[in-house]
Amino acid sequence: MQMETVRLSSSALGKETRVAVFVPDRGEGPFASLYLFHGTDGSCASFPMKSGLDELIDHHQLVAVMPDLENSWCCNDPRSGGRAWQDYLSRELVDYVDVRFRTDRESSRRGVAGFSMGGYGALLLALKHADVFSVGCSLSGSLSFGHESRVDRPEREQFMQAVAPPGGENDLWRLAEQVAERSKLPALWLEVGREDHLLKTNRRYRKHLELLSIPHHYAEPPGGHDWTFVDQRLPALLDFAAAHLT
Repeated sequence: MQMETVRLSSSALGKETRVAVFVPDRGEGPFASLYLFHGTDGSCASFPMKSGLDELIDHHQLVAVMPDLENSWCCNDPRSGGRAWQDYLSRELVDYVDVRFRTDRESSRRGVAGFSMGGYGALLLALKHADVFSVGCSLSGSLSFGHESRVDRPEREQFMQAVAPPGGENDLWRLAEQVAERSKLPALWLEVGREDHLLKTNRRYRKHLELLSIPHHYAEPPGGHDWTFVDQRLPALLDFAAAHLT
């Protein structure tokens, strides 16, 4: 397994940003690709440093793409000076990866997954950009962002109202309702630890998907909101992703 960290000059973001990429040692490709999103205060190095991702990716013959997200929540920021993170992740970055690395350009061979904030972002992109991603996986996803106010977190509430106000285009509940009747839906995978503070939120979102008859995998293994849980559940996530991408 080879890892390369590249610096990409993004027109959507208006700045340079980093991306870490794992490419299998075996085979010539083109390979299926899985985009992996870190949580708040993380970076493109979070998955490589805090999980056994490299061996798992090599086993499944996937290209893993891990961008720096800052604390963007994968949303376009419409404020003055705001950055178009969703445009970057769903178009510009994908185009760059498909040109630079040996990846299959079919959406059926491209998925997205993430932890915490990244779990929200993964479902956001999978539901909103099904023409780009065919698999969406959330580990301990902070799924209420863009759906419920956070009076306990004024700084989070102010940011959310600016980029993802409840009921808007980045509300996962609303997005699920919008895509429920489509003939082509992404394969969805959600897991959250039984000791996670986001357990109730994930349970409510699971119920929402069930009421809409949207197929999905859901489980509540033991664990909390940490990288130990991520590392334990990553093999199951990659098994699911690889099965749908290959």
